Amino acid sequence: MNKAINFLEKNTDAWEIFNAKEHLKILKIENNKIKSVNEGLEEGYAVRVVVNGKLGFASGNDLIEACKNAMKIARISEEKIDEFAFSRHKKAEGIYDRKFEESDNWMLESADIVLNTISEFGCVANSTIEAGKSEVRIVNSSGLDCYEISTSFGGLVEVVKDDSSSYEIQESRKMDVDFEWMTRKAAKLTLDGLKAVKLNKGIYDVVLSPMAVHQLLFFALYPAFSAENFLKGRSALKIGDEVGEITIIDDGKLKSGLFTSSFDDEGIDTKKTVVVEKGEFKSFLTDFKYSLELGVDATGNCYREELSSYPTIAPTNVVLDFKDKFELDELNGDKILEVHAFIGSHTSNPVSGDFSLECMNAVLTKDRIPIKTAMIYGNVYEFLRKIEGFGKDVRQFENTVTPSILFKDVVVSG
Repeated sequence: MNKAINFLEKNTDAWEIFNAKEHLKILKIENNKIKSVNEGLEEGYAVRVVVNGKLGFASGNDLIEACKNAMKIARISEEKIDEFAFSRHKKAEGIYDRKFEESDNWMLESADIVLNTISEFGCVANSTIEAGKSEVRIVNSSGLDCYEISTSFGGLVEVVKDDSSSYEIQESRKMDVDFEWMTRKAAKLTLDGLKAVKLNKGIYDVVLSPMAVHQLLFFALYPAFSAENFLKGRSALKIGDEVGEITIIDDGKLKSGLFTSSFDDEGIDTKKTVVVEKGEFKSFLTDFKYSLELGVDATGNCYREELSSYPTIAPTNVVLDFKDKFELDELNGDKILEVHAFIGSHTSNPVSGDFSLECMNAVLTKDRIPIKTAMIYGNVYEFLRKIEGFGKDVRQFENTVTPSILFKDVVVSG
């Protein structure tokens, strides 16, 4: 790396090197049999440079070549920036499990759990079991040099029988993923689906599981939190807007959070940002560039989907809260619909917040009647105003930390 740094110092006004190493193990089960076990080691670089005030970006396995390509891009770039971030960091907790070195046995044991559990239900299971270790180092011309190592474990279990199916997902920073729970839950939902009936169109109270809450909010709401989207007219929100009575906190330092880190992908210290407080929109999420444009402190929300992706503003661990709580097993009204997951959440409009979603593995709480098909239409900002209460079954699903949420008076079609 020293050779590349010397090259950049001589030929650019400012520079940043992002180095990532990934060690990933994947076991796949198909039709109740272990199909494959794969292991991969990857390392690569992403480089950003400033030449005459213009920003260039390139990535690849050859660092010097990536530096040269980034300089070529900078010469024709329309994007401008003067420097890169410098930040001191508070270390994140609970993101590395030393047991990763024992993950080969863990994966095989987890596969046995899935296969032994599914045999009780007479269904077919397809599953993915993963263990990963990630190392990130960021160095730049502003004096930044930071390094972090983290682990992740998790998987998906899909259960199929005849024309019914369901899936469950669980992830963790530790080697403590419960594959028996996932398999049993997905199997039960699948078997219930064999008895599903048509739902009559009407007004229902709707309970969304943590998975369904994330699927709705990630595509319809979270993009509006981005400072870049706000400045480019792609956010429906502005500071002071009212969005129901919910509290939403983006916590990049959440202990053991799935998206917890000491620093974001341009080296800025991650932190807790109150985005919405009791319904009032308080803060956008920013990276270094757009924090300067807004005249605010950077929130540490700059991330890359993959090494070759340009870093953009993204949420970390989004923690939801609401004043009123309820117990799921106490809900037994005639028109209360529980929804396990959605189909088509990626089609939501991130600018307007409009969505049209198909419910998957839905059930009427009274007499636990499974529903064959149901659609929910609406606008996410209006939907947030319908929140009646939060359950107590808090879990993290991808970016979102939430319990099940009860929404009042939702139009549902069959």
